[in-house]
Amino acid sequence: MSTKSIVNLFVEVLSDTANASEKEQFNTWINKSKKNLETFEQFKIFWERSGKAYDNYEFDTKSAQNKIIVKYGQKQRKIKLVKIRYRIAIAASVMLLIGLSWLFYNSIDSFNNILYSTLNNEIKEVILPDSSHVWLNENSVLQIAKAFNKNQRKVWLQGEAYFEVTHDKEKAFKVITGKLTTKVLGTSFNLKTYNKNTVQLTVNSGRVKFYNRFSLNEREIFTAGSMGEYTSINGQIQKMKNENINYLSWKTGVFKFSKTPLNEVCEILSSYYKINIQSTLKDPGLILTGTFQNEDIEDILSTIAITLDLEIIKPKNGEIIIQSRNH
Repeated sequence: MSTKSIVNLFVEVLSDTANASEKEQFNTWINKSKKNLETFEQFKIFWERSGKAYDNYEFDTKSAQNKIIVKYGQKQRKIKLVKIRYRIAIAASVMLLIGLSWLFYNSIDSFNNILYSTLNNEIKEVILPDSSHVWLNENSVLQIAKAFNKNQRKVWLQGEAYFEVTHDKEKAFKVITGKLTTKVLGTSFNLKTYNKNTVQLTVNSGRVKFYNRFSLNEREIFTAGSMGEYTSINGQIQKMKNENINYLSWKTGVFKFSKTPLNEVCEILSSYYKINIQSTLKDPGLILTGTFQNEDIEDILSTIAITLDLEIIKPKNGEIIIQSRNH
């Protein structure tokens, strides 16, 4: 199947306009190989996230409705314009498609970038040409500039990643996330961009410059133990102390609690294990202190129940309820 046909099929499926024949063709192609599935998953990530990722650009709406520019693989090719049957009526879908077209053109073809991505429940370590390490959280995309380590060290991120950057005083390391640039010479930090309106920086070591490259005012320096948050709604960078000692749990599998309220423990565990864990107790005196490292959720909940003398209930809806033994 040609690239043009594949893209047409992807758009029909993702926009929920595919007919029975197209759905059957899509399922047949997906089931042919694991590589086909990964290709679709990467396309889907761009489709879902690109609507506002580059909202600082203006688009030619009429032109973008009729074509989308894509490229698969790392080999340099000529840019291909692929016409699509545009059936998405509502304005939000129009902007989503426009954003997707711009993202594929500028992020892949124009720079001929190397691209890495992760699927659900997947974490990937990437070693860059300068020996810097990047850990990609699930559903994330990292693109590396063609000229990386020659004239510049520059990457683009969608999703979440932890960076350990090799020091090079001659060439700064830059991470582009929408309007925001994170610039370092050599340090470690975490960047999170899951929310299209927010970019969050947490510094683990060294000094990091965090700035809006379209503004001379929004520029801040962050050091170890601090974090910054940029929100497109107000266009400002907020500087604060990092109070979340578990911000790297997604990478390490380690949870540390120090007199942490039970409700907060539930929120942290729910996010990591993707299970809705709730406490029916409002007692502020119910706090937990301890460390869990790569443990099964059942073992963690059992420890909590024994430590705080509580009961774990599992209704049929898949939730987990923590309650008093004498409720």
